[in-house]
Amino acid sequence: MPEYPVIAVNGTGYVVDPVRRTIQEHGNPDNCLKLPALKPQEIPFDHPQSSNRFRPSAQKPLLMTPGVSQQFGDIVICGCLAVLQELADRHAGIDYLQVFQDDRGNRLCFIEDGEGGAITALLPDEY
Repeated sequence: MPEYPVIAVNGTGYVVDPVRRTIQEHGNPDNCLKLPALKPQEIPFDHPQSSNRFRPSAQKPLLMTPGVSQQFGDIVICGCLAVLQELADRHAGIDYLQVFQDDRGNRLCFIEDGEGGAITALLPDEY
């Protein structure tokens, strides 16, 4: 059985399954949410600019706009971030812009800024 990322959101543990596109409260199979699908990035993984890791830190915080937080919620946003981190680990980096799309066509974007910047989750019209 593959090991899936476990993340904490507001003090609760969640297991992210990027294959089934789900995030489930750890130990509670009844609390399972579907994640939006990650769209292909615009540049190849071996492109020199495909070097972002999407790892928040004190120097590069994770920011969420009010609109994206309201539409998708912290749990889904953090689950999508875990999917990006796994993809970045697998490919030694990914493009600075990543886009997820849910079954209703709503898009969730992540942008990683360079040095001194942030990782931002936002809706397309908030860019």
